[in-house]
Amino acid sequence: MASIIKVNTIQDATNSNTAMSIDSSGRILYPSIPHISFQGNPSQGNYTIGNSETIGATNDGNPAWVTDEASYSTYGVSINDITYNSATGKLTLPITGLYVAYFQIYSNADNSYRLNMHLTLSGGSAQIISAGHVSSGTGTVHTSHMFKATANSTLHFTQSSGADRTNYGGGYHEYGYIYLLG
Repeated sequence: MASIIKVNTIQDATNSNTAMSIDSSGRILYPSIPHISFQGNPSQGNYTIGNSETIGATNDGNPAWVTDEASYSTYGVSINDITYNSATGKLTLPITGLYVAYFQIYSNADNSYRLNMHLTLSGGSAQIISAGHVSSGTGTVHTSHMFKATANSTLHFTQSSGADRTNYGGGYHEYGYIYLLG
């Protein structure tokens, strides 16, 4: 015999935080999924990033990403539970689970140069989990991956071309996101 459960909201038993809600059209919303969506600064033009430097790390002399939804809501940036450290360029994951990450950067260099970038996951030991490259000149480099991570693991994106490279850091050219899948 089939049963029907009718609810609009599911909350945790301890604090009554909304974990899931269902609107009148049947769409399911998950308001507390850990995520971050970040972009290059809209006022940032070309910048040089050294080999093995972390993209988005001001300690390496690189521009910080925009994550402030109030200041740049037209860019679609958002942050919830995933921590971005602009000094180190590292993103800290809040809980153990399956995550999805995507990042792209725009190479704006002479046609004879190759741009490599990789995504490193650190949680105990650091390991490269994905990479992207453009073989020469200008073009978009991107990388994405679905991966398991433990609580407090960090991610960072590194320029790994063997020499300095010129990138364009504008909001529509440099961006990424990370979110908990489950």
